Amino acid sequence: MRGGASPDARAAFRLISSDGVLGRAWLAPPGVPADRVAALRDAFWKAFTDPQAQAEMKKRNMPFEPVRWERQQQTLDFIGAAPQRIIDLARNALGLKE
Repeated sequence: MRGGASPDARAAFRLISSDGVLGRAWLAPPGVPADRVAALRDAFWKAFTDPQAQAEMKKRNMPFEPVRWERQQQTLDFIGAAPQRIIDLARNALGLKE
């Protein structure tokens, strides 16, 4: 997107491209204790960034781009707070109807 794009156009583009971040999400059911959530986040990140695992993925020509949970949460917060005009702009850009 060019530097002259409006803030709304930038927000719509970010909304459209959010699946690149959220497509990598790992979920747990409600009510999981915070210490277990933290342990799961840490374990997944260590597994995803393990050099041996990354070498295997590369060997198999599998795209592998882990995203930290904080970025996923920021993306969810952005989507949840998107005003209707941004949603409408994104839908229009994608050619979607109501």
